[in-house]
Amino acid sequence: MDLVKSKRRIVIEVGGGEHGIESARDRKGDKWLREEGFEVLRIWDNDVLKNIEGVLEVIRAKFYYPLPQSS
Repeated sequence: MDLVKSKRRIVIEVGGGEHGIESARDRKGDKWLREEGFEVLRIWDNDVLKNIEGVLEVIRAKFYYPLPQSS
């Protein structure tokens, strides 16, 4: 599952074992997203199932910090 918060430019990807075996396609996609100004936040599905409060805290921290001021 993938989610995008465009104003914060954050991509959240929830998945399983594929996170541990990062493919060339994933690296290429992550590189492109970073070049476009996005941050990729990968979350293990096991963490969602067993530690949802911790996962939500990480997401909250990413979404609710002040946006940088543009010059």
